[in-house]
Amino acid sequence: MSLPILPKWVEKWNRKLHIYVGLYFLFFIWLFAFSGLLLNHPQWEVFQFWQNRKEQTTMHTFQPLITVDDFARAEEVAQKLDLVGEIEAVKIFPRENQFRFRVLRPGKIKDVMVSVETWQAEVKTITTSAWGIIHFLHQYNGVRMDDDQEKRDWFVTTLWVVAMDGLCFGLMFLTLSSLYMWYQIRKKRRIGITILGVGVFCCGFFALGIAIL
Repeated sequence: MSLPILPKWVEKWNRKLHIYVGLYFLFFIWLFAFSGLLLNHPQWEVFQFWQNRKEQTTMHTFQPLITVDDFARAEEVAQKLDLVGEIEAVKIFPRENQFRFRVLRPGKIKDVMVSVETWQAEVKTITTSAWGIIHFLHQYNGVRMDDDQEKRDWFVTTLWVVAMDGLCFGLMFLTLSSLYMWYQIRKKRRIGITILGVGVFCCGFFALGIAIL
């Protein structure tokens, strides 16, 4: 049994796209390979980016805010202080007349505490190494799953999310393209089926088996 024979021009473009899509996503895949190792083995000395982080605290004074909405106030302060990144974790402390928020970007975190009495802001900047940037990129999408009100407000994050969506669809294409090209080679079908079966079993075990055990 063989798969339907596609027109020659489809075969030609399938091979070309398989090659060039793979080349385009080459470094994206390596990026996630390194960050996956980092997440799996945080105890390795080379990955100790958080213990080696740098922290700096600065004070800033600015004009009273115009906006009254919590998130809009955080955006206004971030704009006044030239803070670039995703705004998150906006919290109000009425008794202390303060509100706090965080501006996050891979490799750099800025925790901001604003006094609405003195209109001063304390900014604590946490900077990590290149390994910290790679770690954040592996799971970075600009919003937290436990906060439905958060939104992406930094255009770089949107570009990153679009790139990751492209990576997902690209990997789907590469796997389907590889499946087709392999099955057209009769001599390789038996070993291919064996390897494919082992992969399906392992994936099924981790995706479903762990939940059942």
